[in-house]
Amino acid sequence: MSDPKSEYVDGELYVFTYNMDGTIVQHLRPELVGKNMMNIKDKYGKCLACDFVRIAREKGMGWSQYWWPKPGSGELSLKISYIMKVPNHELFVGVGVYDMTLKEVEAAIKKSD
Repeated sequence: MSDPKSEYVDGELYVFTYNMDGTIVQHLRPELVGKNMMNIKDKYGKCLACDFVRIAREKGMGWSQYWWPKPGSGELSLKISYIMKVPNHELFVGVGVYDMTLKEVEAAIKKSD
């Protein structure tokens, strides 16, 4: 899933996988694999891995919004990710889009249905 030419990568969209202690187990940026993200905060102080783990544990799936470096530019950009726990495993996967609000993402999903 980390191969930029795979079906799991589409432009700025890519799948990432964490375990339930907040460690990245798969990512488009291989230097992040094995890194625990529980102490990493965005520019507004939000712990994104904490939010991901909370969503996976409490809801099983849901949206998280935060600031993250945009691939290719490295600039911090607003990102919204959908997190989904992998059934029967202590893992979750996510995919996110840059520079869109939840409202815009939901409208785009409805439009594509």
